[in-house]
Amino acid sequence: MWYKRAADQGHFESIFNTGHCYAFGNGVAIDKFAAFKFYKRAAEAGFVDAQVNLGVCYNTGSGVKVDKVEGVKWLRKAAESGDAAASSNLAHALKYGNGVAIDLVESCKWFKVAAEGGIAEAQWHLSLAYRSGAGVAINDREADKWERLASQGGYPQCFF
Repeated sequence: MWYKRAADQGHFESIFNTGHCYAFGNGVAIDKFAAFKFYKRAAEAGFVDAQVNLGVCYNTGSGVKVDKVEGVKWLRKAAESGDAAASSNLAHALKYGNGVAIDLVESCKWFKVAAEGGIAEAQWHLSLAYRSGAGVAINDREADKWERLASQGGYPQCFF
């Protein structure tokens, strides 16, 4: 496996990709523990995609014992680097109190980052927040805008 060879030489994207191969069985047997180890190594070196995946591993217990506090820590690192997927995952954690205290204002902040990054599900959640006033002031115009964008992005599937 070429990724593994490059990973052994310290190439962080290859370390991440090796983890991905183990996570999904691409060219190797699925090994969630090995995937976690590779993701962690790349995440600790600052590779944002690995930080997202490491946060998800901690939150779901994939290759490691569930630790939602640690999961949020890694999602926040990636979100602060501008990653839309991490921002969406962090927003969910803040909305529902998974590994962190519920904070609807901060949740909306991260949903907005993710929504602006094109994450349709985040656009939908942001529309709901503007419609209900959960974490932001009620604003039907903003709710309509984000709802329309979410539906154009295919979310939710049963929309209209």
